[in-house]
Amino acid sequence: MHLAIDIQANESAKSEVPEVRKVSLDIQAILTVIGRRKNSFNNGEANCLDLKATCLEEIDLWEAHLEGTNFGFANLAGTNLEGAKNLTIDQLSKVETL
Repeated sequence: MHLAIDIQANESAKSEVPEVRKVSLDIQAILTVIGRRKNSFNNGEANCLDLKATCLEEIDLWEAHLEGTNFGFANLAGTNLEGAKNLTIDQLSKVETL
């Protein structure tokens, strides 16, 4: 945890704020591209995403089109998959950490 200082009416008080986890630039770039895709596997794209053996821990894949995505041995611990499109139990069964 990091400490932040709030200043209100010339008064200072210390409060704890959660540490922000930063994603590396290469992973952020990949996530941006995935998030901006207009097409998905079998819906305009001939190939599925291959994210095998990737560390996608604690990232936000909310409402991402993940049809056919290969998550074999990927680390998805703490990842938000809420509303992910056409994500199957079979895909998640190949994940290293969920």
